[in-house]
Amino acid sequence: MERAFTPSETRASVIHHSIGGQFAIRKGPWKLHLTKKGRGGWGGMPGQPELNTDGERVQLYHMGNDPGETKNLEKQHPEKIEELVDLLAKAMADGRTTLGENQENEGWPMTQKEVIQLFPQLGEPEE
Repeated sequence: MERAFTPSETRASVIHHSIGGQFAIRKGPWKLHLTKKGRGGWGGMPGQPELNTDGERVQLYHMGNDPGETKNLEKQHPEKIEELVDLLAKAMADGRTTLGENQENEGWPMTQKEVIQLFPQLGEPEE
């Protein structure tokens, strides 16, 4: 019988993956898009203005202060970017974000070479 997780044991983060293969990770109020273009805010939606939140490497938002993803904080919080990238790398290596034994991935999830060049920890581990 599986046991229920207590609130302190729930996921520390949530990983998003777009149909285009781009990853994002959210932990607490922080959300990191591993792309530098085309993610921020609700731009392009009917009735919403186009937003330019392009980054130099990525896009980082504080969802508590900016739920519409209008202010890219990439330059102000490089330490948060590294923390979230490391957390994503661990989840990929572990095959999960919940408690329990590591699981195998069916192929390595990160295939974007330009992202792996920026963040080598996201590359497939060597056997």
